[in-house]
Amino acid sequence: MLVSNGGAVRLVLNSGETLFLDATFRCRSGIAGVSHGHSDHLRKHSTQTIATNQTALLFPSYFNNPGLEYGQQLKIGDALVSLHDAGHVLGSAQFRIEEDDNVVVYTGDMKASPSFLFGGAEQPECDTLVIDSTFGSPEYSFPPASDVAESIKSWVSTHSDSNVVFGAYPLGKTQELVSILNGIGVQPIISRRASHFSHVCDWSGLRQEFLESGTPEAELSRAHACVEIVSPSLLQRSAAITRSENGKRTLTALATGWAGSPLASGCDRAFPLSGHSDFSELLEYAASSGAKRVLTVHGFDRELAAHLRKRGINARPLHLAGGAQARISDW
Repeated sequence: MLVSNGGAVRLVLNSGETLFLDATFRCRSGIAGVSHGHSDHLRKHSTQTIATNQTALLFPSYFNNPGLEYGQQLKIGDALVSLHDAGHVLGSAQFRIEEDDNVVVYTGDMKASPSFLFGGAEQPECDTLVIDSTFGSPEYSFPPASDVAESIKSWVSTHSDSNVVFGAYPLGKTQELVSILNGIGVQPIISRRASHFSHVCDWSGLRQEFLESGTPEAELSRAHACVEIVSPSLLQRSAAITRSENGKRTLTALATGWAGSPLASGCDRAFPLSGHSDFSELLEYAASSGAKRVLTVHGFDRELAAHLRKRGINARPLHLAGGAQARISDW
């Protein structure tokens, strides 16, 4: 089995078939693997595509098959491919590829510990681990999701006479915020797109109570102090519109792992609600995987690999902007 980079994590199987994991381009040959439905990982490929059944439900126009259940095996030549919960968003998956008694696991975006809504990532043992290193620097340390949820509930309850507008990704963070806010009896207003994602959550057994923007129920709610969740890029504009509609004081907040960064400037609050593992979790996950070799990808890939080597783990970055190719059994 060969592993290489260049716009995707590419695995060349013994059969000659190439598996493109989270390709940033549209695959027209080989087999595409999509770890989850965020836009930086999702493309509408014109070849066979592997994803979970939940990701296929979230984005039906992107897939021509129903997707795989967690743990279900797909045979490609002599290789066995299976998907395992990544704990990042609904339907997020790690890829496990087994061939010639060698197991490779690609995490994609992953959260090892439980979030407020999703259980923590499963940990398949492997020989080679390809791990996302978005927060692979010591400066990133997140509090438990339950503590962040309590802070959000307290803050919203304290300002119940004001409009509160959260900036959060439509898939993942919005569903977590809905569940958190439902815990204090609040049904937030969310966009039509996020509403579809939350309905799929509902169908998957994760209860969501919300108002869809543009419906009579949402407009009635906006006549009074209300809570709304919008995409981060629309936060300030949406807050201004809501303020003009009911004249209430309007507060803004971001829910993101980047809460301490300049992205949060201009907001009244920023809550470190992350769908990713922080630095210490990444170190522990890599050490617990049993992997003989670790490849770091995205974000702080060099830094995470260096810290893993200090722990005696054979690690190096797999840069996605390059053409290097290696037979992983040669490491």
